[in-house]
Amino acid sequence: ETPQPKKYYISPRGTGTKSGDSPKNSKSIKDLNTLIGRLSTTGGEILLLPNKGKYEINSSINIRNGGISKEKPVVIKTYRINNNSAKATLKGTRKAPWVQNSSSTGKEFLRLMSGANNLIFEDLQFENFGNGIFRIAQPISNLTIKNIRATNFTRLVENYKSGSVSNASVNGLTLKNIEAIGYTRGVIRLKYSSTNITIKNLLGDSDKQLDSESFPMGIAIDDYASNITIENSLLKNHRQVRSKSSLYFNGDGIATESKVSNVKIIDTVSTNNSDGGFDLKSTQTTLLRTLASNNKRNYRFWNPAEANDITSLSPKKHGGSGNKVHFGTYGSRNFKILIENVYIYEPESRSRLFSVGENKGSSMKVEGGKIYTIDEPDITDSHPRVEISEKTQFINLTP
Repeated sequence: ETPQPKKYYISPRGTGTKSGDSPKNSKSIKDLNTLIGRLSTTGGEILLLPNKGKYEINSSINIRNGGISKEKPVVIKTYRINNNSAKATLKGTRKAPWVQNSSSTGKEFLRLMSGANNLIFEDLQFENFGNGIFRIAQPISNLTIKNIRATNFTRLVENYKSGSVSNASVNGLTLKNIEAIGYTRGVIRLKYSSTNITIKNLLGDSDKQLDSESFPMGIAIDDYASNITIENSLLKNHRQVRSKSSLYFNGDGIATESKVSNVKIIDTVSTNNSDGGFDLKSTQTTLLRTLASNNKRNYRFWNPAEANDITSLSPKKHGGSGNKVHFGTYGSRNFKILIENVYIYEPESRSRLFSVGENKGSSMKVEGGKIYTIDEPDITDSHPRVEISEKTQFINLTP
């Protein structure tokens, strides 16, 4: 017979002898790193009891231990007493409900240090945390976060180095089945040389939380991060109020920076953001069956990209300067955007369909699809550098 994985139990403050060997003798949440260490050579489960009250977290916990391999991870999850029991709920110190510019921004929860490899966090609920419910602070590998609900926080996953290390790259990160609602900065920010990233079935709704000193981006990828797949996700309501330095309102659903490479975005929606739905500076970027709607600029490209079966609906200005655009190119690099089978719906005449005027070395090619507009479509600022094939249909919405 296959041996059952070793299990330990945790409650908010510990129970009984606090050995962790049974629900009646559970260890405290503060002992999480110790219990992971006990399982570091065998793998196993650490189960959080959901019926002992909320886990009140007043300070972050450093995690330096992990599983021995990807095949023998340490899993941290709710102990399901029965099918009707709730998720274990961990609660931080962030102001709730959030008040703009509050000084009570909350603290991070777990700081993942070198050694915190081969860990799975699943079936948990988080409330009222700061910049990093999970903070990747030193190089780690094989981190999975799934079946998670988080509300009222700064970031769910932050990637920012701690200590004397030169970076905090993660190799192998999976976010799956995530419900993230109400945040001021984002669901996830990745940096350094982080690679092999999968984000799937994510709902990221900033819920229009505002902080005048910053702006949110649902998914933000920076530095030399690579090999990233974002699939079947929804990012919405990332807003900025007027900043001190600019009249331009930022706030993107998904944003990638210029040194990022090999990004695939599939079956994903970005909507109701005060700037870009998809703001993409990365190279080797592919979009498939994406939809952007009600963003000031639905698709923003700064480097070559290929897009297939993509939809752009009714850009909307939520304040600040700048014009409304369906597809635009920006920056100073010479590059080409290929769009195959586009669907555009534009019921107003004031939104640009294709704008290449802010980058004189860029061009777009549109191969097929349907463009619904009123009167003559406005492709101001596009002229010869936008090539629209004969396969592309223009359909007049005017009665």
